[in-house]
Amino acid sequence: MLKPLLLASLLLAPCGAIAADPAGVVPAADRNYTGDRIAYVGLAQSELETAVDIGRLAGVNSGGGLLGYLIVQATDDRRKIMTGRQKDRADAMAAPIRAALTDVDVRQLAMVTTRAAFAATPWLHVRDILPINTVAPSKTGEGQRSRLVSVDYRYELSPDFNQLRVTARITLAGRPSGTRDIAYQRVITSVSQLRNRSYQPDDNAARWSADHGKLARIALTGSFKALETLIPYTLNLNQAEASALGGKSRPQVQAVGVYGTLISRDPVDPENLLLWANGPIAVQTLP
Repeated sequence: MLKPLLLASLLLAPCGAIAADPAGVVPAADRNYTGDRIAYVGLAQSELETAVDIGRLAGVNSGGGLLGYLIVQATDDRRKIMTGRQKDRADAMAAPIRAALTDVDVRQLAMVTTRAAFAATPWLHVRDILPINTVAPSKTGEGQRSRLVSVDYRYELSPDFNQLRVTARITLAGRPSGTRDIAYQRVITSVSQLRNRSYQPDDNAARWSADHGKLARIALTGSFKALETLIPYTLNLNQAEASALGGKSRPQVQAVGVYGTLISRDPVDPENLLLWANGPIAVQTLP
């Protein structure tokens, strides 16, 4: 698990060690807004999801016309069939992991994470934090008067079953003149990966499900815990800071299938790190 003190030290690293997208910051008008916000927490899944990647299919120069159209359609159909078969296989391998996690209340983890993150971001003025399926924002008087912030969570296994990933998509939206304009949106990711991973997905799946899903439980709770710090860190980036964070000379790193800017690395365990690739990605490596 990425230790809280370590994560805090990574996020407090000097600005020169971080690269960010200058356009992806909370606008000043939203940062200076002093009214209340209502936060909605979404989790549009009932179990651990699987991701598949069939790669690129061999292409054929269609040449256009009716023949070209038929070739493109056949390629699309083949991709759908291959994706469906791979998804069925991934779901079968994930079944023991899902069974081991049935008593883990992920929705509660999401609510606890959101409360902690917004408590550390007082300028948001979040008054209420509600499950998104409890009250529809467009049907409440409070929702018409208050600005909105939503956090949509997703948790899934990577195609090779080496990683368990939790993402949080943060969206700030206002209701000026009755509109629902999106002022800001960013995806924040927390990844747990196996240290001694196998090239065989079924071997990795067996490790996640072993001992009543011990590693899967550690990964899930640890990833949500890391988001408690990553969310306020990301929201607190302002335009001046973000502009100072860019630069092609920053160290680059490839980790968990992503190429991005290295923010910091655990000196004790180099496989635990924090990078930026259109948003922060925290990586913790399990035994």
